[in-house]
Amino acid sequence: MKNIFILSLLLLPAIQALPLNYENRVLALYKSSENQSEKENEIFFYLSQPLSKMGLSVEYWDIDRGLPNAKIMANIRAVVTWFRGPAMQSPEAYLHFLDSTIESGRKVIIIDNFGAYQDRKSSQYINQARLNLTLAKLGIQYFGDWTDNPDLIDIAYKDSTMVEFQGIQDPAESRLFYRYLQHDNNLRIFLSISRKDRDYDPSPVIVANKNGGFAFSRYIYRVEQGKVQLLLNVQSFLKEALFPLPSRENIALLLDDSTATAKRILEYTSGVLRRAKLPFEVIHKEQFSRLLPGDLRVFTSVGLILKDDAGLKGAVL
Repeated sequence: MKNIFILSLLLLPAIQALPLNYENRVLALYKSSENQSEKENEIFFYLSQPLSKMGLSVEYWDIDRGLPNAKIMANIRAVVTWFRGPAMQSPEAYLHFLDSTIESGRKVIIIDNFGAYQDRKSSQYINQARLNLTLAKLGIQYFGDWTDNPDLIDIAYKDSTMVEFQGIQDPAESRLFYRYLQHDNNLRIFLSISRKDRDYDPSPVIVANKNGGFAFSRYIYRVEQGKVQLLLNVQSFLKEALFPLPSRENIALLLDDSTATAKRILEYTSGVLRRAKLPFEVIHKEQFSRLLPGDLRVFTSVGLILKDDAGLKGAVL
């Protein structure tokens, strides 16, 4: 029998062309200066199991030791942080590290304190404009205007399935407001808060975009009678941050180019897509084993140029 090649377009939920990364390791950053360790930190407690269920392994790095080097970053899909305080050694170098991480196609997920507002050695706060160069990549901009007066804070919008997992959002309990502005038109906002004594737009504080996610302090969990009550649905949040929905048309071509026929099909198909000005990404057979369920979520359509299943897991489709 002759091999049958199939080019099929499977309609998926609604992209922006991204440099995609199919590694299966996540780097979790913590600070030993904040009494965290590899086995005593919030990422280990609350995120390691959801990440494992997604097929991702977690490696831990104490940021107080310095920035991860190229060898550490070589096989990393995403960087996740959950810091307790605002100060850090060499925060500007850290911001540059986050910028480079995102620009390389890796995700950055920031939960709780951003952790790099202040230089620990000099006690100087980072220039707001410099801070916003990094935060803009996550779809927001920071403008301060702090208050902890619960009478001035209100919930402007909430996606209850995402931000009221084990309890109700209550400003009287959270007692914290900073002003953030939406910087990305395609930002997915799950929680926004407002100041009753201000007339500016609500502040988006739990968000995700194509580069990762950001979840603001005190709206993630609270402690009642000595027990942690998660408000953030961490599994759903990680899914949105790691496997974003598409923002515009984009096509994936899953390719086994081991034969001349497949190469001709690819040449013809890619030519058609270029003339139609449709962005596409070719995913080669050797990458299939690293694909996770959710990796094709960012595409609007998927084309299969395969002679057989080529080791492609059904769960991926």
